[in-house]
Amino acid sequence: AGRAGRLDEARELIDAAKGRSQPLIWLLAAADLARWENRLTDALRYAREAADTDPLGIGVHRLISELLADVHGEAASERYLRDAVARLPHHYALRCLLIQALGDGKEEAAITEVRTFLELFPRDAWGLRELALRLADARQYEEAMRSAKEAVVAEPNAPASHYALGIESFHRALRRSVDFTYAMTELLALCVTRDERRAELQFVHEQLVRQVISGEGLLAFHGHARWAFTPGELLEMLKEAHRARSDLWQVWTAVV
Repeated sequence: AGRAGRLDEARELIDAAKGRSQPLIWLLAAADLARWENRLTDALRYAREAADTDPLGIGVHRLISELLADVHGEAASERYLRDAVARLPHHYALRCLLIQALGDGKEEAAITEVRTFLELFPRDAWGLRELALRLADARQYEEAMRSAKEAVVAEPNAPASHYALGIESFHRALRRSVDFTYAMTELLALCVTRDERRAELQFVHEQLVRQVISGEGLLAFHGHARWAFTPGELLEMLKEAHRARSDLWQVWTAVV
């Protein structure tokens, strides 16, 4: 009922279920309903009570971290996850959640956390893949390639292992020539989420500004980036390329 927007009915149902259902299930449902009603402080209170009931449940920790980010900001969410990891240092999924929470601009912190993760869980394929991707973000390409290859050895039948290796291979090709549009297309085809696509397009844009280009790479970038950035964001990126290479008709075409 809550998902369908029938909030009055949902409130009646959640009240009727209290004391007649499992406490953990009730608390999580109450937190969901509070989120849908934009009562985020109440949702956070329910989620914390759920954590007292199920201190090892990764779903509860994920919910609390998301709500803290919404209510108090990303720093509060990260502090919560670090505190939780300190209390439960061998909780595999919790460490994964902390690493995933360390996004753009926190490459070094993420690399440190992944290395600690791999000390606890040696040869873990997910950890090796994550280390490869984080090292690539930090431009530590040689070690990133080694870690990606180790992930393939650790879990050779997992597509994600080859994904990490493929990302770095396409990065190497594009660093040599961003006009190699095949590598650009294949790199972006590996992206699963919009955030991953935006991150890879940022990498391509850096190469466009840095390299001496023929222009074909910029037109390919424009075609891909239209679906990942807002028009305003994309225009600013193209203007930067225009300032660097105003001699190319392709740059003018993309800006127009």
